[in-house]
Amino acid sequence: MLFLGYTLGRRIRYFRKRAGLTQKELAAVLDLSESALRNYELDNRTPGRGTLTRIADALKISYYALDMYDMSEINRTLHFLFEMEEMYQLKPDVIDGELVLRFDTKRLRELIGDDPFADEEPELTEEEERELKELFEKIPAPGDAIDLENQIGNWYDAYTDYQEGLIDQKTYEDWKFKYPAFAGFDEEGNVAIYDENQSLVPIELPEEFWDGLSDEES
Repeated sequence: MLFLGYTLGRRIRYFRKRAGLTQKELAAVLDLSESALRNYELDNRTPGRGTLTRIADALKISYYALDMYDMSEINRTLHFLFEMEEMYQLKPDVIDGELVLRFDTKRLRELIGDDPFADEEPELTEEEERELKELFEKIPAPGDAIDLENQIGNWYDAYTDYQEGLIDQKTYEDWKFKYPAFAGFDEEGNVAIYDENQSLVPIELPEEFWDGLSDEES
C-alpha cells in the first residue's frame, strides 16, 4: 500500500475500511458522532493528538501509520534526507557501483556499543573519551542514530521473511502498520501502548503531549 500523497483523512478512511468497519461503527467505538468522523476523513477537520491516538488504537495500528510525514514531493523528501544526515548519520554512498544510503555509525558503535541505552557504560581510554566527546558534539542524537539503524535492521528482517515467503503480504503489512506498537488507553483512561503481544504497557510522555490531550479539536 503506497501512502505517498495520502492526506490524514484518507489514511483514516483506508485503515477503517481495512479493519472492516463502517463510519458509524468506528464512531461508536470512539464515542464520536458519525459526522465528526466523516469530517475527519474528508479533511474538513483535523483530530487532535488524543483523538488520533484513540483512532489508531481502535484500528489496531501504530499512531505513526496515521501521523506520517508527507513525502509526495521529491524535493521535500530530499530535504527530509538532508535532516536524516544531520540527525542520524544517514549518508549517500556508492557500493559495488550501486548508489545506496547507509548509516555512518560504525565508530560510534565501537565506542558506546550496539545498545546506546544500556545501563553499563563501556570502559574507554582517555583518547577514546576525547574521540567520543567529539562525536557527541558532531551528532545531535548519537544514541538515537544507533537505535534507528537497529530498528531498520528489524525492518530488513521482516522484509527478508516476506521475500522468502515465510510471511504473506498481509502479515508483512500488518507488521509495518503496527510498528513499533500501537497507542491507546488503559481501563483507567491513562495513555498506554500495546506491545507486540497486545498487552498494555504504560509509557511516560512529555508534558506537551498531555497539554495536547486537553486542547480542543482543531
